[in-house]
Amino acid sequence: MRGFFLFSFIAFFASCTDANPGYQSDPSLPGECRRGEAINQTFDNFEQSDLLDILFVVDASGNSETLLNLTKEALPGFLERFENKEIHVKMGVATTQRKSKISSGENCAESIKIVDSVDDSNWKEIAACNTTQKLEADAADEPLSVALALQNSALWRKRAKRLVVIISRDDDCSGANISGDKPREKCNDAERMPLNVFEEGFLKDIKSEEGFTLAIIAGPSSGDVNRPVCNSSVGPVYAANRLNELADSLGERAIRQNLCGNNLGPPLKKIAEKIVASGTTLCAQKKMEHEPLRVVDGEDRILNLGKDGFIYEADQHSCENGAIVLDHSGSRALEEVKVTYCVL
Repeated sequence: MRGFFLFSFIAFFASCTDANPGYQSDPSLPGECRRGEAINQTFDNFEQSDLLDILFVVDASGNSETLLNLTKEALPGFLERFENKEIHVKMGVATTQRKSKISSGENCAESIKIVDSVDDSNWKEIAACNTTQKLEADAADEPLSVALALQNSALWRKRAKRLVVIISRDDDCSGANISGDKPREKCNDAERMPLNVFEEGFLKDIKSEEGFTLAIIAGPSSGDVNRPVCNSSVGPVYAANRLNELADSLGERAIRQNLCGNNLGPPLKKIAEKIVASGTTLCAQKKMEHEPLRVVDGEDRILNLGKDGFIYEADQHSCENGAIVLDHSGSRALEEVKVTYCVL
């Protein structure tokens, strides 16, 4: 039964000045198991909501100067949303050049490859400048290969959530090693690296459902890969069938935005809003019979059910035994969570 008090009393001609030993801080949680017996589970290996590592992979094939410049213009506003929420951000930028790596841009005032929102005072401007990288003739449409090759980069922190943003006018052709004329036609007919290789690589070290997000800003899917699906401010945009297929397979871990708009501000805003609002899902080891009896942090401070605390999900698609989802604002800087719940 939800919402009850352990006891009640009536006091006449007196005020309540002493601590109430029967006070239950969260009366919406049951005081004992309705069925089964109580067990304890400690979570101490999950991504923290106030730490975020971001990798941008931007298309550098063809005439990509406009796309890189629009990314530069939109980036400070995108990063400001995390700054306003006091999220500690580390960020790197790479392009789809064949020997691509996280690099600083041309003519940047400060040459910092991996930008840190705590250590670098003008970090948003440096990150934006890093998109203006020198374009080489060997660029290829392989953004997934670039991202995967950087999985062991110094960018990634152990307890931080990870966001990979791919911005591309073309589809992914990783593994096909296409060159010469008619690259889109050749790419469509070539044997490319299986998408599950990227999915497994991205998720290899991720502990929670929200620990990794792939954001794609590209063209919609289409049956005709050789004809532009639109002409936008970045020039012709082609179908991104393969990138969209990967996004579909990642489900809630992916965000898809259309590149056919006039600027990158709106799609980047939607990506930031979703990341800022995301909580942290902790999966139970055993089947939870109903809502937990108690949830506390590593210092035994109670986390309440609801806003700024957690929610209970009996039917969670990624957690067959049920889960608690820590609210973004309520889970800031949490390194440990202890949950008491009931099992048969």
